[in-house]
Amino acid sequence: MAGRRPHIHAVSALSGAGLEPLLAAIAQTLSPPRSRAEVTLGHDDGRRRAWLYAQGVVEAEQITEDQTRLRVNWTARQEQAFRKL
Repeated sequence: MAGRRPHIHAVSALSGAGLEPLLAAIAQTLSPPRSRAEVTLGHDDGRRRAWLYAQGVVEAEQITEDQTRLRVNWTARQEQAFRKL
């Protein structure tokens, strides 16, 4: 039955088989929604760039002659905190 229903996870109490998919499903269910965005910073804005990296939200970075573009994947709370920096 577990194979036919994505929200049911079979787990073995003896071997622990199936535990990883169950934990991943729980984490996904409990995690707040995330969104992708592009952030452009000047080269002199190292504090905000460092904050993004400390939060673990940076997926890609492109450095040009006069700015830095970062692709981020963040929660609404992280985005709000960043905007207040």
